[in-house]
Amino acid sequence: MKLCVNALLGLGLQALAEAFALGLTAGLERGRLLDVLASTVVLSPSQRSKIENIRNEFYPPTFPVRLMSKDLGLVLDAAASLSVAMPATAAAREEYAAEAARQQGSGRDEDFSSVVRAMEERTRVKA
Repeated sequence: MKLCVNALLGLGLQALAEAFALGLTAGLERGRLLDVLASTVVLSPSQRSKIENIRNEFYPPTFPVRLMSKDLGLVLDAAASLSVAMPATAAAREEYAAEAARQQGSGRDEDFSSVVRAMEERTRVKA
């Protein structure tokens, strides 16, 4: 059950990260984009609870990205043993693993919502 819930949690934040990166790349103003995303009915309460982390660019480790990466790896292991395809989870796991490695390399241990910042930083590099 925990792995099923964490799969939804991780995928939900990855979806938010992608939507945010798309909006920024399209030229939307950061604060306004966050305001609109936070007010939409399609955002889950969990996603909405991370908006202030993104707004403040501060990611206190409520659920560290390294643990989300680990859990998504466990989800994929369980799925493989059951012959269940989970391509979106596999892609999200790559994002979390990359961010966890960056944080480990810099001595940080931030919340899993920091994947939003990682995508934002990649967006800035491309702009």
